[in-house]
Amino acid sequence: MRIAYNADIVLLKLYSEDGSIMWQRSINSYGDGDDYATAVVTDANADIFIVGSTNDGSKDCYVGKFSGANGNAIWQKRYDIDGFDDTGTGVTIDKDGNLGVVGTTEFMGNFIPVFKINGGTGDIIWQAKVVSWRTDNGNYNNYSLNSSDIAADGNGDFYLSLNGVSPSGPGSISIVTKFNGTTGA
Repeated sequence: MRIAYNADIVLLKLYSEDGSIMWQRSINSYGDGDDYATAVVTDANADIFIVGSTNDGSKDCYVGKFSGANGNAIWQKRYDIDGFDDTGTGVTIDKDGNLGVVGTTEFMGNFIPVFKINGGTGDIIWQAKVVSWRTDNGNYNNYSLNSSDIAADGNGDFYLSLNGVSPSGPGSISIVTKFNGTTGA
């Protein structure tokens, strides 16, 4: 007999005085699939945003907003990027309470999705992709990209750090790129 176990996200809030548990929640976002958290951030109201993945046969980027007061879900969303397996890997909050989310996808290792998400509703404001860029000689690179982190500045723009490894031999790169907070350009 085979017993199957599914992974869920555990969210808990501790009392700062003694570290005891104030409340805890087990998050099973969609069906009986596996759910993983990879990043977390809180907003000015102490609400909690979790970024990661959910997999019920289709692995998608997961983002959820939870009340900091009691841990109850305010909203939970899954985002499928062009039909590929996706994971949210980083999250930040801009000056207006909107989220910047970066992730990875299984699309040949060089496709990095970036989202701006309405912090109140979870709706996508804009979506961008880092696929490739031209080198000084005009050719496109052949690096396998990984997202490292995302940050917001005081103007609401987002900065994304990327690392890349050449699949054809030794060599790596690190890049920081800026996304306009209003347009995603």
